[in-house]
Amino acid sequence: MEKVRYTSIENVLAKDEQAYAWFVQDYITFVSGLPRPLVALHKKALGKQAHTVTGEFRYWVWEWVDHFILVSERRGIVFEVTVGSDPKNVLERWKQYKAVFE
Repeated sequence: MEKVRYTSIENVLAKDEQAYAWFVQDYITFVSGLPRPLVALHKKALGKQAHTVTGEFRYWVWEWVDHFILVSERRGIVFEVTVGSDPKNVLERWKQYKAVFE
């Protein structure tokens, strides 16, 4: 079985200049408007995380079949998708994620 590879949402959207520009603006607006602490907010909205990753910073990780989210109090939010994902599907996943907090 081949291991699933992930990349940042920005890498997938970089192929479409308009989609990329929209996402960057939307990401900044969305994340800057979220109340802190980020981890507690995500735990309340998404439930218990799948696991945590600790390196230079600690990340709480929530996983789905085709994407995952890493949240750190110090580093913010990272949205990863499977390599080769369709940009339209990626944006739909992003919108679904944001809708949980609205």
